[in-house]
Amino acid sequence: MPSNQFELLILIQNLYNDHYIFFYGPPFAISFHHPAKKNGSISVRKVGFKTVKSAIPALCLLVSILFHVYGIVLLRKGRSMTEMALDSRIWTWFLMILMSLFGFIEYCMWILAGLDDPIYFFNELVKIKGQEPSPIRGHITKMDSLLHYHLKTCIWLAYYFTWVAVLCGIVADVDPYYYIVENLIKIGPISNFLTNIFGQRQFFQFIALFTARTFINIFVLYESVRLCLFCVVFILVISQVFMAIATPMRIRVDNGLSRKDAAIYNGLVILMEIIAKQIRTTTSFCIIAVTVVIVSSTFLAVKLHVEQPFYVTGYHAGVAGTTFFLTQLQLRTVSRCNELSKGFISAGKSEKVLVAMGSNDRKLCIMQVKCLKELALQVGLGPINFSRLTVSSKSEVMVYIVEETINMLMAF
Repeated sequence: MPSNQFELLILIQNLYNDHYIFFYGPPFAISFHHPAKKNGSISVRKVGFKTVKSAIPALCLLVSILFHVYGIVLLRKGRSMTEMALDSRIWTWFLMILMSLFGFIEYCMWILAGLDDPIYFFNELVKIKGQEPSPIRGHITKMDSLLHYHLKTCIWLAYYFTWVAVLCGIVADVDPYYYIVENLIKIGPISNFLTNIFGQRQFFQFIALFTARTFINIFVLYESVRLCLFCVVFILVISQVFMAIATPMRIRVDNGLSRKDAAIYNGLVILMEIIAKQIRTTTSFCIIAVTVVIVSSTFLAVKLHVEQPFYVTGYHAGVAGTTFFLTQLQLRTVSRCNELSKGFISAGKSEKVLVAMGSNDRKLCIMQVKCLKELALQVGLGPINFSRLTVSSKSEVMVYIVEETINMLMAF
């Protein structure tokens, strides 16, 4: 197991499961076996009360969607489209709606629809990795190390300071829960209920409502951040495990394609097919989501910095930069997996390998190579496949994001 990603998994398990501030974990748990040793491994398993625990994050995402939509509806009254377009709160809430909606759909696909396939996929992948007799570590570049420490810093900051972001949002007047609560307490039955409880003690009513909406806001945001971080780290780990399997296979194939290596490679292809539908939709949503986040956050930080406090501008700039770096890290890792896959197949049918073989071995090798399928993340929707993320498409995605950001800044 690559040490960097192993360290990230231990960190996110300790912070967001074992020592989570709300004292409950996700519907799955990560088990570490001899983490201090080089041959240490991990596995994922279901936990007790998984049905209840599965419903809580989904409910939080739904609450986030409904509250932010309601907040936009309240701000929309009596305002023109120009005023709406220049209101940073509208942009921020729309971004939260989109992210919560995508998160809810993905959560339903991966967790609520059944944990069996994702857990089986991950555990089998780690099992195949454990069968490698002498794992080979690839060269870690300075960019990889920088991105790793950046992600590690984000995990720590998110754990300790998410609640600070909520309080800053309240002070900066970008909290939709305030407008919703103020609108709800004007409704007759709710107003009478609060009057019966607090009477004329308006201060205690204010404290109670403020505490309630702040707690809901913090709880929902922590759940959203936890899901996002688990997703990012798991994608990195899966990609690194695949590279740890494929790298020695790529080296061994120079001496000829063995049946064992061909069987392992075909096993990886079959594992990918098990979760192909989820992968297609997830990849599509991730590309859309990171593009919207980077474009919107950059626009808010550059064009609307006068309309908002400086710390909110800094927050949006940090979100844009962090999302850009994490996207770069994910695309680099995924493209390397595709590069190893293509290299493995190409080496298996190269003249250098085939000429050194006997006639029968050469025929067998050619037949085996013809059965191999190139591995790449598919982009689509459910069973429909639109494209694939390959080595060349990595740069295309990043260029597209940068172009859309520039176009947005120039349009306003």
